[in-house]
Amino acid sequence: MTRLARGLLCSLCLACAQAPKPAPQPAPEVQAAPEPASATTLFSEAEDALLAAKSLTIEAVIESTGLFEAKLEGFVDIVAPDKIRIAFDGTFGGEPVRVRYVADGVRTSLGEDAPPEVVAAVLIGMTRMGLLHNLAVLIDGKGPDHAGGGVREWVVPKELRAPPPRPGARPIEFALEVAGQPAGDVQLWLGDESLLPTGRVQTVRFEEGSMTVHERYLIHVDAPIASDRFAL
Repeated sequence: MTRLARGLLCSLCLACAQAPKPAPQPAPEVQAAPEPASATTLFSEAEDALLAAKSLTIEAVIESTGLFEAKLEGFVDIVAPDKIRIAFDGTFGGEPVRVRYVADGVRTSLGEDAPPEVVAAVLIGMTRMGLLHNLAVLIDGKGPDHAGGGVREWVVPKELRAPPPRPGARPIEFALEVAGQPAGDVQLWLGDESLLPTGRVQTVRFEEGSMTVHERYLIHVDAPIASDRFAL
């Protein structure tokens, strides 16, 4: 190596030795994965979404097997805060039935004053115990259960669990308690995006045996509903 080359090499090594070392860069922050929503949160959000809608149309297919058999198909129209129309046809206990109920905010098709909490009674009743219960009440000639108030205290979901979601749906499982008494087990299905109910499977226990109820829903939110739908 020539003297010139050795000089250049020494100068380069000296410059590298004297150059300040780059400051260590902080490790990038690792973003923690968001905690999955609890079953209680999902359930509350589903009910809140239904109750917050200005209008709803719920198309439903209902079938029960076991101790009691029924098969009904129809819809519920709702315009907040107090207009509701329920129309279902099918069989109930082996007999053909035609279910019709209207509350226009002032009166009902049963000839009574419109109850103040009829919309909540039907929607909360659907999420917690299914539509079939209130259809049975209407078939018996009465209005929706607890339409005067208190439905949340009367029918209560207990021990809510959120199994892993499936494509397009989130299940919630809970034990059903009615008037303080165990009444069955429920699996409620919510849409993956909207969290609106899409269906449910419910086992209802009686002293004589049990029945299984399947309900499927297609819910249209804030779709226009003609006012004459609520004519008495």
